[in-house]
Amino acid sequence: AELEEDLIQRVALLQGCEAALNNRIKEDTAGKRILALLLQYGLFAENGLTVEEIGAHLKLSLSTIRNHLGEIPSGMVTVTKEGRRNIYDFNLEYFKEELQ
Repeated sequence: AELEEDLIQRVALLQGCEAALNNRIKEDTAGKRILALLLQYGLFAENGLTVEEIGAHLKLSLSTIRNHLGEIPSGMVTVTKEGRRNIYDFNLEYFKEELQ
């Protein structure tokens, strides 16, 4: 029951964040697809993603991904270091005020 409640909350948060993201970025861009992927991983996976992993999921070049990550508003994505690699995560707190 607790696991089911957690899943329901995560799905609701996913839907709310996706709606907020769609309100901010109207057109379907690579940047929007990157953010949507990071959002899903932020809610349902243990770790974020590297540029290479994002590229494998979305079939985008590494330079395209890096360019779009550089254009994301400050605070929307967090970056942590794992050795020499950057791990990108969607900041789930970013839309918190909008969703209340």
